[in-house]
Amino acid sequence: MASKSQQARPSTVQTESPKSSFSRVESGSGSVTISPPPQTGPAPQTSFSTSVENLKRIFRDKPVSAWAVVIELLKSHGWYAKSPKVMSGVMSSLQTPTDAENKLITEWLAEVRELFDEKSAPEIHGKNVIIGLGLLVPLLSRQLSKENFLSDMIKSLKEPLLSILSPRGQRLYLNDTVSSHPDHPAEVDHLGRMAFAEALAIRLRRLADEGYQAEQKYSFMLNINGPWGAGKSTLLKFLSRSLKDDRPIDNKQYPGWVIVEFNAWQHQRIGLPWWSLMNAVFRQALKQLWVISKPRAVWFWLREYAWRLRVGRGSHFLIFALVFWALVLFFYLVPLENIVGWLASSADPNKAKTYGDTVELWSKLIALVSTVGGAIIFFTRSIATGTTNAARHFMYSNRDPMNSLTSHFADLVERIKRPVAIFIDDLDRCRDEYVVDLMEGIQTLFRETAIVFVVAADRRWLCSSYTKAYQSFSGAVDEPGRPLGYLFLDKIFQLSTSVPRMSPDMQRAYWTLLLSGNRANKSERLQELEEAAQKKVQEIRTEAGLQQAAQDGAQNLLELQKIREAAVIRLASQEVEADIEHALKSFAPLLEPNPRAMKRLLNAYAVQRAVATLAGVDIKREQLALWTIASLRWPVLAEYLEDEPKLTEHIGKDVLPDEVRPDLQKLFKDPEVISVFRGVGIGEVLDESAVTMCASLRTTNSSNSPVA
Repeated sequence: MASKSQQARPSTVQTESPKSSFSRVESGSGSVTISPPPQTGPAPQTSFSTSVENLKRIFRDKPVSAWAVVIELLKSHGWYAKSPKVMSGVMSSLQTPTDAENKLITEWLAEVRELFDEKSAPEIHGKNVIIGLGLLVPLLSRQLSKENFLSDMIKSLKEPLLSILSPRGQRLYLNDTVSSHPDHPAEVDHLGRMAFAEALAIRLRRLADEGYQAEQKYSFMLNINGPWGAGKSTLLKFLSRSLKDDRPIDNKQYPGWVIVEFNAWQHQRIGLPWWSLMNAVFRQALKQLWVISKPRAVWFWLREYAWRLRVGRGSHFLIFALVFWALVLFFYLVPLENIVGWLASSADPNKAKTYGDTVELWSKLIALVSTVGGAIIFFTRSIATGTTNAARHFMYSNRDPMNSLTSHFADLVERIKRPVAIFIDDLDRCRDEYVVDLMEGIQTLFRETAIVFVVAADRRWLCSSYTKAYQSFSGAVDEPGRPLGYLFLDKIFQLSTSVPRMSPDMQRAYWTLLLSGNRANKSERLQELEEAAQKKVQEIRTEAGLQQAAQDGAQNLLELQKIREAAVIRLASQEVEADIEHALKSFAPLLEPNPRAMKRLLNAYAVQRAVATLAGVDIKREQLALWTIASLRWPVLAEYLEDEPKLTEHIGKDVLPDEVRPDLQKLFKDPEVISVFRGVGIGEVLDESAVTMCASLRTTNSSNSPVA
């Protein structure tokens, strides 16, 4: 997989004078202008502080990770944290990933230097290096955000951070991919993602309710797709917040969900991913049920451990111990001297008495040892302990462990008495064998359970993992435009969505409001805009009406963005979704002959429209639907055209230019592909302009601004 720096595309963002940081948003236009720092006279000579220069002597010519640089700085700058406790917590959270990029220290410092304006920040200090590396490596910034360490460091700077950043540094900071703002962007929505999460939550609630009403027990798999630093974890937080509470939707009351968070990267070293997942469901559901109803939580706990004791083969050892205790009782009830005297060669009563006391003592000791030993063996080998070794022993010692686990997991989820969603994060940081083991465990053990899995992972990483795991089958079962890895993902996920984004202009308008003025006034202003936007869209019942409202009718950018957010939530209503479903029926001839193809198109199109609405991309319904079909049927071709939209005009031509990839040339001449791109029976076509707009909806990494 390409590194983050390789994935980044160049983008242009205007930046403002460092002295004014951000200009205020004018109520009339809402526009924001950020211009480059004025360059008058020669730039001052760049220098590094003594502590930063010392890094060059420490690491010399040895390639190191960004984590190693930060740790070395923190070791010698304990005062960067508010207290030793905070510093200790931050240091413990800095876990260097196995695939971390290594560079020479001079290369790291050169990249950090580029993030700061040479005139406003002529000397780079240790804090600048830590903040800069956080901007360059989003995972590092998330770890540094423990106990608000990174945001507190930014507050402690003598000058506002934005005023000393270069245009590139401002672009990274404004893209909201680093949790460095004092309001903690991972928890506070500044980019309209909460509205998208609300819309997803509405669809998931409705889907779960439909399954419950029809008494259907099956899992639903949702993939949140995007590269590292795209904001997948943030979207998971907002989706969790939207699902946890009871909520009235479309005049119906829906219960709150139990959300189970599972970080795959942290669990991959433990082994047996299915057991780690099942154990996480039990423990986190128990904790949440305790808040809802303590009696229910106690009963939930008792039922779970009753099952673990029953299937753990501990009964064998308990029976063995009970036999010895039965012997002890027997010796108490029957005079031992009579028994021993009968067995002894001598009939001397005193000798028999001595023998009897000795046997009685040894019988008690043996019974005690056997009981304690049985209990130890039982609890080390029984899955009641919850350890991976115990679960592995359970697998080897049972005749049909898979069936037992499948049945129990379904029973475990049903006893929760609430809809359950499992959020799997950082799977695209795991080894390929672990990725496949976890996904196959979900498919085989948990498929027939009424539960929702939300997997936040780069789709290309998942595809590559399956391709590598089943390499011997590659080529034999591949389909044009859909290789083996994508075939697996097509079977696993019912829906895939990218992370929505704002346009750069809208991002700057938001940050201008957030970084200026009184916080209470800002919150009040945003609240007013939200309420007005909701009133504006609540009576709109068609997709076309919402699309029009999301493009005009606002006095400034912030008001327009709030209308877009309200429109995205309204798009998920039953009324509007019925309008969309009716319009998409005309696309049925272009779909695969699959009974679930239309449902998949409806779900995929709905989230694509939501992403387009938030980004301000005004694309026709017909073109967006055609592109959604192409992405579902031929994902590799769609990804290729996203990078090379100009080649769209060659689809259907007999002679293709040399720049068309050899493995895709057959698709360029495929009749079904041609029908989709020419919009046969639809009246619209997918040309270069339409593909370019659709490609702008794709989530890129943290270094890139959205195209809008």
